[in-house]
Amino acid sequence: NSRLQHYPLTLFVQTPIAEIRAAWCRNMHAPYFLMALLLACTFAYYSLKLRRRRAWSEAQRRAELQRRYEEALHERSRNEIFMFASDTLQFSYANDAALDNLGCSLAQLLSKNILSLQPELAIETLGALIEPLRRGEQEAVKYQTVQVREDGSRYPVDVSLQLIAAEDGGEIFLAIVNDISALKQAEENIRKFNAPVERRAARGS
Repeated sequence: NSRLQHYPLTLFVQTPIAEIRAAWCRNMHAPYFLMALLLACTFAYYSLKLRRRRAWSEAQRRAELQRRYEEALHERSRNEIFMFASDTLQFSYANDAALDNLGCSLAQLLSKNILSLQPELAIETLGALIEPLRRGEQEAVKYQTVQVREDGSRYPVDVSLQLIAAEDGGEIFLAIVNDISALKQAEENIRKFNAPVERRAARGS
């Protein structure tokens, strides 16, 4: 209410509280709504960014742990381990056990391919072996052949071959090679030991 000067009258003006609230809402609704929307968007953006950063860090940590584990496994393995390209068959990696047994350096090996290391393995035979790997029908194939050292000496090996994902997104072959010279020698000794018995049995029949 307000009193009029110089007049002995008092004027009362009454506005319903509902109308005051409605007017306030009309005037303030849009700014508050925009402010709330801006805060919500900002919060959602930073939450998403934080989740992505955490996910990326976790993936990077796992990848690094996997890389270190594989390196340790390859270097400490008693088996010879090789990696070579799926198209050119050119070597890209060999562990210490492989280099020691072959008597060559990694630089020397990188100039070769799997066929030059295993000359008794024809390209047609290798192609037939790796075809199930390329088609995804088998996870690994095994075969026996002979490997050639840098000095020209040869030794029998048992090979487990796999097709795995490469760091660049392509595919490479992983060969785990076991020197079976001792096994072949034992088999030869048994054959020689049994030979006289088999000859006597043949004469007796």
